[in-house]
Amino acid sequence: MKLRLFHKIGEGGTDSAAVRQFLVDNGLTELVEFSNIGYEDSAMALHEVAGPNSQVPVLIANGKPVRGKSAIIDWLKTNLLVLRD
Repeated sequence: MKLRLFHKIGEGGTDSAAVRQFLVDNGLTELVEFSNIGYEDSAMALHEVAGPNSQVPVLIANGKPVRGKSAIIDWLKTNLLVLRD
């Protein structure tokens, strides 16, 4: 499974921080490629895969965007944590 999290670090990145913390707390960080939109190449890639007006955090899961903190955490619980139980 290919996962990429587009996120923001610093001011305005509280939802991104919550998703990152969930990944850390559940030992999932090694399954995810992290892309900080503070870097131009990551911002451009986000617009290509999720659209020009996408707000972070966005998780790209097997080519499909999952948008927003709650939706991402729910997706991770349903699709990754369940597999470990």
